[in-house]
Amino acid sequence: MLSQAHEKAEHVIHEAINKKNDIMAQAGAVAENKQKEIIENAHSKANMIIKTAEEKSRLLEQEFEYNFERGVKQTTEIVVRKLLNQDTQLQQEYINSLVKEATSKSSTA
Repeated sequence: MLSQAHEKAEHVIHEAINKKNDIMAQAGAVAENKQKEIIENAHSKANMIIKTAEEKSRLLEQEFEYNFERGVKQTTEIVVRKLLNQDTQLQQEYINSLVKEATSKSSTA
């Protein structure tokens, strides 16, 4: 009877160990799946951040180019206006150069 109880106890322990191993394997699989899910989400979010940053960078570059061009035009306009307002001979030379440029373009067209 003692040997039967001992065998029964060994059997229960063996089953418990097997059950524990099964549960540990399942937990490992669940953890691995969760890890993959977290990594995929992180990659997705990182790609969205990169895409947004690239778009913002492109827009800022366009804005910079536009503002730079506009600034150069405004500065040039101010300088030319000041020069022309101060020097009548320069005004006449500028007008003559514009007329010459316009006539040379119309004769080549």
